[in-house]
Amino acid sequence: MRAGNFAPVKLRVAVFDDHAKRRDGLRMLIDSTDNLECVGVFPDCRDVVRHVLECTPDVVLMDIDMPHVDGLQGVTLCASSSRT
Repeated sequence: MRAGNFAPVKLRVAVFDDHAKRRDGLRMLIDSTDNLECVGVFPDCRDVVRHVLECTPDVVLMDIDMPHVDGLQGVTLCASSSRT
């Protein structure tokens, strides 16, 4: 069986981190990696559900210790919204 000519699928990644340099570094690393695409970077999880719905990532990288709404609360918010 011969494989078809399919374009590689890019894994869509969103980053939630309160450190601007780390966010920028992760974005550059993700975008420079084959089959990865950074679809959004955010300083905290205050609007995590809206951001995830708008940028539709396959993977979310989330800092645990952030001001306002931290990563643990952000995961809880995402999980709660997916059940409704």
